[in-house]
Amino acid sequence: MGINQAMKNRDYNVKERAYVISGILAGALAPVVGARYLLFHNADVHGVAGEVAIWGLSLLVNGSTMIFRPYWPVPAYTAVAGMAAGTIAAESSRMKRSRKALENIEPTID
Repeated sequence: MGINQAMKNRDYNVKERAYVISGILAGALAPVVGARYLLFHNADVHGVAGEVAIWGLSLLVNGSTMIFRPYWPVPAYTAVAGMAAGTIAAESSRMKRSRKALENIEPTID
């Protein structure tokens, strides 16, 4: 079962699925952006080619943690943290949606 199917099984609408997916993406990209602006902030880049090289180096730094010892897949860890944050937002949205649907039900007396 894929993540999209799991979210559909939990009755997430499109907006709530977008919360989870965007959390995963933001979590996975955060260490790359962090490496770019924290490790290579003083890099003297000129033009697009230099900027592409620095971003590539940032990707390499984060990818190498998954390949070489001590095997710390930082982007994978932060992607899971982002997924957790997105899931919290999606659950909150789903609960609000469910509460609103319950308020709109008219009571019937038989």
